[in-house]
Amino acid sequence: MKRLSRRLNIDLGYWLGGSSALMADYVLVAMIQLCVTLCFANFVPKETYGLYGWVQAVCSLLVIFTLPGFPAAMVRSVARGYEGDYARGQRIRVLFGLIGSSVLIAMAVGYWASGFEQRACGLLLASALFPLVFPLADARSWLEGRQRFGWFAVAQVGSVALASAATIAAIFISGNFLVILAANFAGRAASNLIVTFASLGRSANRETSEEFIPFGRNLTLSQIPGVLAYSFDRVYIGSVIDMVVMANYHLAFTVADPVRILGTLVNKLAYPRLVNRSGPELVSKVRRRVWLLIPGLALVGLAYGLLMNLAVPLFFSKYVDALPLINLMIVSSLIGVLTIYFETFFLSQDRLHKMYYTVSVGRPLLIIALTPPLIYLYGAIGAVWARLAVRALASVVLWLRLLTLPGKAKEEVG
Repeated sequence: MKRLSRRLNIDLGYWLGGSSALMADYVLVAMIQLCVTLCFANFVPKETYGLYGWVQAVCSLLVIFTLPGFPAAMVRSVARGYEGDYARGQRIRVLFGLIGSSVLIAMAVGYWASGFEQRACGLLLASALFPLVFPLADARSWLEGRQRFGWFAVAQVGSVALASAATIAAIFISGNFLVILAANFAGRAASNLIVTFASLGRSANRETSEEFIPFGRNLTLSQIPGVLAYSFDRVYIGSVIDMVVMANYHLAFTVADPVRILGTLVNKLAYPRLVNRSGPELVSKVRRRVWLLIPGLALVGLAYGLLMNLAVPLFFSKYVDALPLINLMIVSSLIGVLTIYFETFFLSQDRLHKMYYTVSVGRPLLIIALTPPLIYLYGAIGAVWARLAVRALASVVLWLRLLTLPGKAKEEVG
């Protein structure tokens, strides 16, 4: 193990130890979510599933009001010993989440007045639990900052399992859109509160950093376009086309999501380590790891794409027409993983924050700009092409910038 670690210049003990816990988390969460998707695909009408996905996407869009940059700031503070910033960050995010609730109420009134009662009721229900679902969705930030990846996995799997069990129960017991949505939100809110209070109880200190608020604010401003881009395509498709197409798109988005989550796994493993390191040797290491990451992602994409092409006709027979969307989304998600790795490195280095902010703002804005015209020209698949092209461009730009940084393996990491 030590010899291979030196040969690859990678701390295999850390990566295998941390990645084994996170990979178990990743696999279990994917399986649980797949069960929920199977229930939706086989036991509710497409229109119901499309409406459910649309309300979830609208709420995800309104995460911009919950200071989305603060979770990364909390991770950095906890990793550096300022654990009081976790409680401070959670409290601030919940308060700002009330703005999101207010916007949902206003939207509900507008849709009700326009004759879309189901949409209005869904948005009104979501507004009631919004502050406990979306602002607290990153309740595991304390565990990530402390690099307790085993407990992080337990918390993640437990949270997803609770919300998914409630959702599946509602599908079979009622099948009503509002009951299903209420069950999902209630399960997520309960799990978020459990993890938050458990983390607060385990905190070693209440110390806070003066850099926390400015750093969280700057990250929030830079991440708002990314939050908008994450959900904009689904909100737009559900608003301008119909809920049947929205159901196809949301299922493709959900089925391809495990590939995108690989980027989250890489980020959660790399960021707590990178944030305390700098220097030419680190740059050299990152370059080499990119060449290990690319073939690994290609193999994952090939295997997962083949699996989906076999599984969809068997288990999602009503959604066979979504296969082109699924295949293209898998490719787009793989490129997104590479982009996330680059962005994680630039975010971790204080002197490179300007590059991170430039790309993290420009990339989603370009996606948002391209999505409506490409949907107009090519339908729902145009939205996937917009993401794929922009992610590829962002990866190339960040790679070229990385190549211009001085990197010499013989120098020690700071």
